[in-house]
Amino acid sequence: MTQEEKKLYDTIAERYDELFPLKEVRKEFLRGILGSPPRDVLDVGCATGELVLWLSRTGHRVAGIDLNGEMIKAAQEKARQRFSIVKFREMNMLDVHKEFPVRTFDSVLCFGNTLAHLEDTEVMTRFFTNVHDMIWDYGRIVLQVVNYDRILAKNITELPDLETEHLLFQRRYEYDKTSHRIRFLTTLTAKQDGAVLEKNDTTLYPITQKELETGLTEAGFDTLEFYGDESEATWTPDSM
Repeated sequence: MTQEEKKLYDTIAERYDELFPLKEVRKEFLRGILGSPPRDVLDVGCATGELVLWLSRTGHRVAGIDLNGEMIKAAQEKARQRFSIVKFREMNMLDVHKEFPVRTFDSVLCFGNTLAHLEDTEVMTRFFTNVHDMIWDYGRIVLQVVNYDRILAKNITELPDLETEHLLFQRRYEYDKTSHRIRFLTTLTAKQDGAVLEKNDTTLYPITQKELETGLTEAGFDTLEFYGDESEATWTPDSM
């Protein structure tokens, strides 16, 4: 994690649940994907752990990892307050295979555009390969990624603002065609007085659907499904 990424996620850790609440559509999606509990599930990039704790309450055996220490502290405090035995660990997603043996999980989840923080497709494929070794033969990897096919084709420079009762989170993209990287610029503002709580600048790799498909196939995944959203709409290059 770069210093810029650490600064970004340190800043939003205490406000994460307000900005990114766990929605019913994700719960319904995962009920269908994971099947009846108990299943062994790993959440990669678990942030403050709300999804992990919900899955645990439904009867699954769940672990959560995140590279950001402030996120993990928040998740651990939630677990303590809710008398949950779920374990959260501060860990690089590229090191999961060092911590968890082969054939440990039924499913590995990776939501929140976490993949885009990896360096390139080679590194992503290495992560996919490690995950493939960690899951059972019938297991699944479930990924969420911004539709960069749409972002790049339409030269989109802004994502919709995230606005809550107290906060305004603005997100801008600057694409560098030469390096095939996106400069991700964010501003977090307190609505009460307009004070800028934080401005951050980090770099993302805009993985396309084709690159995602190629990486997963090279890692050994042979049955792939792509959705436009968590209601399981068909994916298209224009999917939001």
